[in-house]
Amino acid sequence: MKKNINDILAERFTTKWWEDTPVTTEQQNYIFDCMSKAPSKNSKYKYRIVATTSKAYSEWVYLQNAWCYKSVIGKVEPNMKAIHMRYNGQVNAPLVLTWMHDRESLDNDKYWKKEVTHDIMICATIGMMAAQELGLNTGFCGCIDGRKIADYLGMPDKDALIVLGIGTAKPRAFQGDPRNRPVVRDGKVIGWDDDNVTQEFTDAKDRLRNQAEVVFLKNDFFEDREI
Repeated sequence: MKKNINDILAERFTTKWWEDTPVTTEQQNYIFDCMSKAPSKNSKYKYRIVATTSKAYSEWVYLQNAWCYKSVIGKVEPNMKAIHMRYNGQVNAPLVLTWMHDRESLDNDKYWKKEVTHDIMICATIGMMAAQELGLNTGFCGCIDGRKIADYLGMPDKDALIVLGIGTAKPRAFQGDPRNRPVVRDGKVIGWDDDNVTQEFTDAKDRLRNQAEVVFLKNDFFEDREI
């Protein structure tokens, strides 16, 4: 039986550690086709989606761009310690999608920035849902230096807003608090990241189970309102 949206969302988690299993061309095409139907303010679609399976790109974003030191993006201090270095493995996926927008327009038009941001987030969410429907895993990352990403991609007129990693999640590495899985390069621990914390694991540190509040106003609330 095909899963519905509620089932998909109930099972989804932010994936940070990935198997090497590639996202097939057929799967990619389905995801791209769904994203092409995303709603847009006045159907302007004032953004660009960069899709790549390049390990060079994903590792560059992972190691050089999407990291925090003492919770600050790209903060550089003398004698930096791995214990304070947080990486974001969402970007290290087999398929990486990066949403780009015009740099100059963002600098000069606040309304344009708000409008295009809304469009991008709608499109990115549809991409996530399409991937999850196919049985893939996903991870969003907004902890990025968007201008450096655009420059790296040879698009100096653009700015990256968000990255979506898509692929197959690795099993959780160990039991207990998953907030300290080490990131290892060349046999050396260079920092840490969250493990893949699946939905059934509810006692992870800082994992909030609060839901967005829904306030349903009954019709009589509006009876004395003038048009």
